[in-house]
Amino acid sequence: MNIKLIFFSALIMLASTSAMSKSVQVGDLETVALEKDNSSNAAEGFRIVLTGFDESHGVKEADLADRASGKLKQALLKNGVEIVNIERGIRKKLNEEIKLIEANGSSNFSLPEAANLAVRGEISSANMSSRYEEERENWVKGKMLPNNLPAGCTYSANVQGTLVFYRVDPVEKYRTVAIDGSASESIPGKDCPAIKSDRARNLYLRAVDEAIDDGNAKIMNALARKGYVESAKKDKKGKKYYYRISIAPEDGAKPGVAVEFIKQERNSKGSFDDIPFADGVIACTNHPQAAYAMVKGKEKDDISNIKENTPVRLKYQDDGLLAPATDLLKKFKKCRP
Repeated sequence: MNIKLIFFSALIMLASTSAMSKSVQVGDLETVALEKDNSSNAAEGFRIVLTGFDESHGVKEADLADRASGKLKQALLKNGVEIVNIERGIRKKLNEEIKLIEANGSSNFSLPEAANLAVRGEISSANMSSRYEEERENWVKGKMLPNNLPAGCTYSANVQGTLVFYRVDPVEKYRTVAIDGSASESIPGKDCPAIKSDRARNLYLRAVDEAIDDGNAKIMNALARKGYVESAKKDKKGKKYYYRISIAPEDGAKPGVAVEFIKQERNSKGSFDDIPFADGVIACTNHPQAAYAMVKGKEKDDISNIKENTPVRLKYQDDGLLAPATDLLKKFKKCRP
């Protein structure tokens, strides 16, 4: 049995164990008095200005900016982000200030609109490759099928780029997300002729879609829903603390989702940076409308810093090769009152 199979089996066993455990009975917990923090403004949601995409990939037949902008807008709206439209002159000024930041790192411009973030995208690389394969045996799930796969050419498009998020009061760089996507198509034949422009464009567009889709977890982390601690409870033995947070389960605070507890520190520019100081996870409870987070690790070292109004942020994982196992865990991780 290989390592991947052993690891996958262990995850299944862990998931099964989690599924069998009962949820925390909120009514049986004792209320904990928390010190109040009046300095945080963690409940503010994201209201974003889209400034468009730049293209520096050098492929003339692939105009990808509009496709990337539309796909990004869909992803942001799906994650509950409010898209703010601004007047053309202000948008032009904002783009100028963003370029100024990229040049010297600072700007004094503040966006006079109901927005708190802007995002600029760039498709920096777009390339096409081809691979010819002779007729070959057709294997499915370890068994050879009677019909062979015909000889042919596989064309693959790959695009890479970045999404840069900026605070806008004043304008300053906030987070950067790398995106990478690919798409391929196989055509029967005896060689690999030059790909037609329409087919190449379609592959590039599909690669852009995949880049945004695959970068969704990174985008969600960059714009993870932020809330705050409302109150706290503990079990009767005082060994476990449960912090009720302002993010509802319907907004993503579901059992098993990771949480960061945050302190906000003023930087040299006068704005605030979010500094995570404790990791947690949404607990499985019998309260369907409220989310309770537990601190992971050395809880006693962290709970003294958790107060009423302490900011919290959901943390999504970019699972990569472990995505199927993680999806399985999420299916098993359900509350059982």
